[in-house]
Amino acid sequence: MNRRRLLVALAGVPLMGLSALAERPAARPPWARPSRGKRVLLTGLDPAVVDYRTLPDLNAEKLQGILDAQQRELGALGYQAQWCLIDTSATAELKVIGILEREHFDAVLIGAGVRLPPENFLLFERMVNAVHQFAPEARIIFNATANDTAASIQRWL
Repeated sequence: MNRRRLLVALAGVPLMGLSALAERPAARPPWARPSRGKRVLLTGLDPAVVDYRTLPDLNAEKLQGILDAQQRELGALGYQAQWCLIDTSATAELKVIGILEREHFDAVLIGAGVRLPPENFLLFERMVNAVHQFAPEARIIFNATANDTAASIQRWL
């Protein structure tokens, strides 16, 4: 047996060649379990309070449609997802805390509308700390846009 085959055999890698391994899709992390029944709290800005001046192709109606579609997609994937839409006030996180005190969630997503605009930095910080304090066992998940919510959840659950 040549040295390469011996190393491959010892490592438990099939003899199909190491290059085939690079072509495989990335495996879910070992702690990720099937999504069936996983509860997810989706937090984000209420479409009524979003500043659309920097989002020329979006308005409140379109954004609400995207949020609803993402929730339906998560349901089809087996997740129990619910939205908690907030404003940008100094007490916005209290709405999220109220839900986290009453219900258990496997994950909490903090939406890009909270996380990305610089003017929402303090709101984002308060949200992260609220989730950490009131749902310490929950995964904290972030999306990049309103359209990738399901994919973001699937990264972690």
